[in-house]
Amino acid sequence: MPGYYYIQAGSFSNYALAHKQKIRVAEYGSAHIVPVTVNGTNYYRVSMGPFDKEEEAKVAEAKLKYYGIKDTKIEKK
Repeated sequence: MPGYYYIQAGSFSNYALAHKQKIRVAEYGSAHIVPVTVNGTNYYRVSMGPFDKEEEAKVAEAKLKYYGIKDTKIEKK
């Protein structure tokens, strides 16, 4: 199934905290904030990508973890 891979590098209920994390993640690649609503609560997810291949996302995720951004997950969209 074609698609792109993204790394979720945090989810925050406070936009300012999400923005701070986005700046940190952007040192290692293209980062953006994705607003979502879950059970009536607004969250701001920090996402990195897109990556064409899962292996590229895994390499970038390893770099984030090495530099202290440990709560990550790879998603295909």
